[in-house]
Amino acid sequence: MSFLLNDFFIWNPDLVEKMINCSHHSINHNYTSPHHLEDSVFNHTLFVLNQATEINKYENCIELEIAALCHDIGKIYTRFWNIDNNKICFYGHEIYSIEPTIKFCNFLNEKYKNSGIKSNFCDKFCSTELVVYLVANHMKKVNKFTYLNNWVKYLLLFQNCDNLGRICDNKNTEINNSMLKTLPVNLDTETNPDFLIMSGIPGSGKDTWAKALRYEILSYDNIRIELYKKATGDTYYQNAWNWCNENKIDLNKHLVEKIKENRYNIAICNTNLTVKARRKMMNLIKSVWKDCTIGSVYL
Repeated sequence: MSFLLNDFFIWNPDLVEKMINCSHHSINHNYTSPHHLEDSVFNHTLFVLNQATEINKYENCIELEIAALCHDIGKIYTRFWNIDNNKICFYGHEIYSIEPTIKFCNFLNEKYKNSGIKSNFCDKFCSTELVVYLVANHMKKVNKFTYLNNWVKYLLLFQNCDNLGRICDNKNTEINNSMLKTLPVNLDTETNPDFLIMSGIPGSGKDTWAKALRYEILSYDNIRIELYKKATGDTYYQNAWNWCNENKIDLNKHLVEKIKENRYNIAICNTNLTVKARRKMMNLIKSVWKDCTIGSVYL
């Protein structure tokens, strides 16, 4: 088992206890999850960690093991009994897992900063961005938009760990070593991109979150600077803002053009502080991608 398990207990023993007590089943409703016969969230976490540790023998990616420990933390905050389909649900748990994941990565990077152990993806013990990317996207179907991401290999590997870390009917829980030699990718080319509408005051971290999730960033600010640079060669933001106003630049028109040219999942990083502003962004997105998934993050 990974040495990181001990670090996980030391970092937040109360959280571990909550994961141990968080069940995929419900005695009160006489419900047993067919997808998680291992019962508790922490049991599943241990199984996924075991799979990640085995794969890491070939990949040398400590971020896989860290993601295994963190990917289902959010289930302790989102667990509820869904009366519509009569089962325990954890909707959006991957999003609720992000904040504690960042804290655990910070803990590890601080603990091992003088150890000489470096990630293959940064100059620290682990890449927080890669771990967050794995955690936030482990429930998503890989499509032509996520495939263009240079981290998709690790997402596919981690999704395989998560899948093999579940005990359920008719499932082989052995590591598929052949996958490590030739990684099979079944791209859903008909799937539309995902969109996030980021909301928050300037400096609240909208771009930081979007980058951590590996989303392409679009914003009025970026469009202003791009257009002004093409016209004048200058990139000073206040000048760009004044120039766009004086020339009555239709920022929404250019935003839609960017969405049409999209090759990645996109985060709209304007302030979007009001319901009206967010609805406006949704309508612009839907004018191009009618059946896409649109989420919202308020910072």
